[in-house]
Amino acid sequence: MALHHAAQEKSNEGIKFSALATAIEQDSQNGDKNARQLMTLFRGADELMGFFGSLGRTVSGNGGMERVVSAYSGEDQDVDIGFWNIEWFNRRWEEKLDSVARIVVEMNLDIWVFVESSQEATDALARHLAEKYNVLTWRVFASQDAAPELQITTVMWNSATVEVSQLAWPEKVHRWFNVSSRDFGSLGLEAVHGKVFDRFPALFQVNTRLAGAASRFNLVPIHLKAKDEGSCAAAWRRGCWLRL
Repeated sequence: MALHHAAQEKSNEGIKFSALATAIEQDSQNGDKNARQLMTLFRGADELMGFFGSLGRTVSGNGGMERVVSAYSGEDQDVDIGFWNIEWFNRRWEEKLDSVARIVVEMNLDIWVFVESSQEATDALARHLAEKYNVLTWRVFASQDAAPELQITTVMWNSATVEVSQLAWPEKVHRWFNVSSRDFGSLGLEAVHGKVFDRFPALFQVNTRLAGAASRFNLVPIHLKAKDEGSCAAAWRRGCWLRL
């Protein structure tokens, strides 16, 4: 949608409302109270800029709509990461692919961390983005090798803006992922069914270029379960209810 502002013979010109929203957003960030009030009429600015709009981006130019153009070109000034517990998608993901894909396209983040997902479902999502939305740059990693029915954490990233690699944990950390709650019976730990880290966190490294400078950081997605869920799940047949 656009705001009409000019006409030439049989053609009309307009300024996209998303561009106007971006200009208003910038004014709001600079302390304009009227702009701040106007921003309540918008649900964000433009998916091409990502979920966070022009927040934190340095813009150049002499004002006017050129500063909006400058904000759109500031993609290398930020890395946007989303975390999503997507358990509902992992069940019958074939029926829900497009619902999730539309959100990925509209939010335009660089990295997605899906909790309670699977390698199979996330790979299918990346293929769907390529086939229906012509987005060919998504890549996928899983936190661990697992059967499709076992929910794990997966990472999907836009390789046009960042690169993600999976690293091995140092041995002094990795050995803890193999411990059993039975080794610590005197502590009365919650996980009474055996292996403590049935779904352990993976270690990823993100490489990008922010504002022309190389940047690198580690990403460790962690899935935190509700209190007592481990022991209750094991004792469900004995009538134990989840306490959330």
